[in-house]
Amino acid sequence: MRATAALTIAVAALALIGGVAPMTLQDLDGRYSRRFANMLVGGERLPGTDTLDILRYDDTHAYVAVHLEFFNGHSCDIEGMAAFIGGALTLEPPELTPGDGRCQVTITPDARALRLAAPATACQAYCGARGRLDGALLPRASRKPIPRRAALMRSQDYRDAVASLTAPR
Repeated sequence: MRATAALTIAVAALALIGGVAPMTLQDLDGRYSRRFANMLVGGERLPGTDTLDILRYDDTHAYVAVHLEFFNGHSCDIEGMAAFIGGALTLEPPELTPGDGRCQVTITPDARALRLAAPATACQAYCGARGRLDGALLPRASRKPIPRRAALMRSQDYRDAVASLTAPR
């Protein structure tokens, strides 16, 4: 018993020395957001909000919904079931445009933010002309409970995402 406790403390200490504590999906579950000043091409100013919802499904999967806003009303919207591997979430939605390749969005948490990475060509179908998923940052400190969580879990999008876990690829 003492050896196990000592090992747990040693692993946690090593992680903290490296600056990153080990994370689970439970640690990431919630809504992240970023508010900013946005603008239309005519010069009108409007508030912009980027959101990332991570809804833990089990220890290795989470439903992820991303909404990013850009100049002149352009946006990116993508959702689906993501696999949690090596401390990062990977979302591979169905191919929207044959021939563009497989869109794969990786969400990597660090001490300050959740970072999105995605190939521009394969994922552009999820975005307007001025939008892109790659490089988006949402602050960890913005984490809050997901609003209307139960309604989200009853939605067709969520049920389709859950069904995709058992569907053949």
